[in-house]
Amino acid sequence: MSRSRRRSGKGQAGWWVLIAATVAVLVAGLVFFLTNRPSVIDEATLCPEEAGPAAGIVILLDLTDPLGRTQHERLTGILAKTVKEAETNTLFAVGAVEASPDERGAKFSLCKPLEGVKANELYQNPTIVKKRYEEKFKKPL
Repeated sequence: MSRSRRRSGKGQAGWWVLIAATVAVLVAGLVFFLTNRPSVIDEATLCPEEAGPAAGIVILLDLTDPLGRTQHERLTGILAKTVKEAETNTLFAVGAVEASPDERGAKFSLCKPLEGVKANELYQNPTIVKKRYEEKFKKPL
């Protein structure tokens, strides 16, 4: 009789360890998802609705004279470097000064969304994130 009691005691301790480990994993998962919850994005500006832009970059272009090929390439390179170095949710506002008064003013105002390579595969879809970045931010910029 003492043998059966010993076995059942060891078996019960094993179950308690298993239950405690399961609860710990569930609590850790809940904390992870609550703290890393993706923010709701405003589709018009691509900025987080709750927090707004994290930073802002304003670019004003003087297009009163046409850009030469070298100037265009240099401008494109500077802009690409600036976008690459900016953190996610940085607001980019691009304006232009042009000879025609009708063409002056704001041309672009969007937040830099999350890039596909930085998306978490556990709770984000990297393909959709990349598509949004390319089509709604990079291409118009």
